[in-house]
Amino acid sequence: MRRSSFNSFDGPRVTRDLLSHRRLWCAAILDRLGDNALIKLRDIDENLWNADTVYLLSSGADDRSLTRLARTWQADDVYWVNAADATQLLGTSANFRILEIWWD
Repeated sequence: MRRSSFNSFDGPRVTRDLLSHRRLWCAAILDRLGDNALIKLRDIDENLWNADTVYLLSSGADDRSLTRLARTWQADDVYWVNAADATQLLGTSANFRILEIWWD
């Protein structure tokens, strides 16, 4: 993530902000789901990680602050994945919250 930058996504800044607010999240990943999910495989040989979405697994400490932080990153969309979808995506019945941040 820290080596990625495209459109309005500033990977070094997002990484710095996340590390400065570590108590707000448990896990973070820059990825692409759905159609063309394996485009990353096509481009990795050129040292490109062709992904457009940051997924943050909330720690539950302060979801409002996590949302506010994400909104400073000039993303095209910032939203919480609903509980049923989060449960399915994580393959668990436990209660987790996922913040999805997408850049076009």
